[in-house]
Amino acid sequence: MTIKATYQEIEISRIADDDHSYLLTPEVESGNEFPAMDTQSLSRQILLNPPLLQGFDNSFRIIAGHGIFQAYKKANAAGRCPCLVLDGNIDPLELLALALENISRVRKASPVEEVLFLEKAISAAGQDKATGFALPLLNITRRYQPKTLLKLLQLNTRQLSAIHEGELEISTAFTLLEIDPAERDEIFSLIASLRLSASNQRKLLRNSLELAGRYSVTTGELLRDPAILNIALDRSLENHRKTSLIMDWFHTRLFPQLSGAEEKFRRFVESLDLPNDTEVEHAPSFEKDSLTFKCTFRDRQALTDKLPELKKIICNQ
Repeated sequence: MTIKATYQEIEISRIADDDHSYLLTPEVESGNEFPAMDTQSLSRQILLNPPLLQGFDNSFRIIAGHGIFQAYKKANAAGRCPCLVLDGNIDPLELLALALENISRVRKASPVEEVLFLEKAISAAGQDKATGFALPLLNITRRYQPKTLLKLLQLNTRQLSAIHEGELEISTAFTLLEIDPAERDEIFSLIASLRLSASNQRKLLRNSLELAGRYSVTTGELLRDPAILNIALDRSLENHRKTSLIMDWFHTRLFPQLSGAEEKFRRFVESLDLPNDTEVEHAPSFEKDSLTFKCTFRDRQALTDKLPELKKIICNQ
């Protein structure tokens, strides 16, 4: 099927920008693609990338280009907008494919955009036809089944936006779905406020679930512990330091015996009064009694000068 469109300047008031039938980007983000742009730049952008519209009744719905239209509307609320208007009746699946292609031509579609594409395709054409049409167009379906992917839409708009922006790792998102929504929001809020890496997101979630189960409390109750709140709300600390302290808090409670041994070892090392550029390490989890002594030398010559003495010490231990 050949799809055709004609260039027209449409009155902004006739464009139904609240119709999100073909919007694939999370709504909270769709207006942020063209943040602070002067009028001239915006006019050039919209000539190069005009919104793609479909006419219905006496108005038009946006198929692609929601972001640039919103920006243009703010600057020209009572004027006309350069647009491409599709000719004739077009299958909704083809319209969705156009919306996805509009994203893919400039960047890789996010997992959320692909899930929204899949969900809207199923709504328009039914499960069998939609999946047959959609799956070859999507990257994420190579890792997850469609039924699993659609569960992501149970997340709230802020959480979907975080996945879209790459701030919430998708496997973490699936684990969050297994938790009560209120507790899910509390864990997500901490993840978002600390801007945790993907590995630390998984670690926080894993530790929270394990410790909550061990003490028969909810994860929400756990994260409201005064110690965690004090760390999270301390404005004098950088996020990476807050993350380290919170992870230490979990480690101490998950492995109390190991944490006690580490504290004893720390006091032992302090008692040695070691010079700078040296350190002592214990075996992993104190599995052995052996210790590793590390010493940093200024350069090769410094090591060469001290090596005879070191050899004597090592050979006589």
